[in-house]
Amino acid sequence: MTELHRADELRQRLQTELHQTQKLESLGSLAGGVAHDMNNVLGAIQAVTQTLKALHEADPQLTSALDTIERASTRGRDLVQSLTNFARKDLRGAERLDLNALVREESELLKRTTLKRVTLDLDLQEPLPAVMGERSTLGSALMNLCVNAVDAMPGGGTLTLRTRSLPQGQVELSVRDTGLGMPREVLARAMEPFFTTKPVGKGTGLGLALVYATASAHGGSLILQSEPGQGTLAQLRLPATHEDPKAKVAPDSAGGPGDALNVLLVDDEELIRTSVPGLLEVLGHRVITAGGGAEALDLLAGGLQPDLVILDQNMPGMTGMETLKRLRVQHPKLPVLLATGFLETEAAELLRQDGHAACLAKPFGLSDLRTQLQAIFQRIRA
Repeated sequence: MTELHRADELRQRLQTELHQTQKLESLGSLAGGVAHDMNNVLGAIQAVTQTLKALHEADPQLTSALDTIERASTRGRDLVQSLTNFARKDLRGAERLDLNALVREESELLKRTTLKRVTLDLDLQEPLPAVMGERSTLGSALMNLCVNAVDAMPGGGTLTLRTRSLPQGQVELSVRDTGLGMPREVLARAMEPFFTTKPVGKGTGLGLALVYATASAHGGSLILQSEPGQGTLAQLRLPATHEDPKAKVAPDSAGGPGDALNVLLVDDEELIRTSVPGLLEVLGHRVITAGGGAEALDLLAGGLQPDLVILDQNMPGMTGMETLKRLRVQHPKLPVLLATGFLETEAAELLRQDGHAACLAKPFGLSDLRTQLQAIFQRIRA
């Protein structure tokens, strides 16, 4: 009977996790559509802002105002990215991370912004195995857990951040509070998107759902334990890595792939076609635009010979992926950057197989363009 009971508990837990994953994927798909339009708007703002900054470096008053606009657009970009993270199953910017260093960085930010009547206690194991992860998303996940913990202690208490090395090659980062705790029915729904017990205007109900999605994308898990009056324990468990950091090729000091390029920019959004050329011209390149995949293919068939194509993925009629497949018939080695705010599995696999194409995450700025141009040409020359 004990074994049957355990098996039933395991079945129920796995079924709950499956339902949770399906909910997050549905929300991620919905967010992906919204992200496309928002990224175009934010991308245009960012492109024009950075172009003006590059052209008016000698005007400190103007560049200061432009910095404010750029920071606002960056926050908007991060918000959109956090929504699309629900459907992610992989990591785009993984690096070898020291979780202890990340905890110290985020705790300093907490001390300056959130902690008032709450005591912060760090209990960090040294040395701690490294993890492969995205610094920004793991930092946001930790901050979400800490903010929830602080909110659960309106009368004060202790917030404990703890790291430990676990068996089976895992590293655990836990966040414990001495707050109000959660009853069983609330705990069961705590990681559901948009579920919140906070008053209107005080919470979105996305914090724990985002942490769960981040843990899943990193190949880890999120475990919550809580009882009314006993506080809450959140345990973020991630796979440890013992790989040595790989030496990175130093970027070209000239900031580009070489001589000025002739770039074909393909995007159905007029905001992008009128704003991004300025960024490319700042980098010394020449730009021709096309409003869709069919128009771009006509230009190529008519004799246009660009050095690079920047191709939007989400376009009506013919998507970027469809355009890329047809483009490859006559131009198998033409460098292509597929621009998208949400890289779906099929598109990612196509790029993986194509030795002359790569992803350019939307919205992109001057440094993103410079970095991706360097990367794709270094890859082709290798």
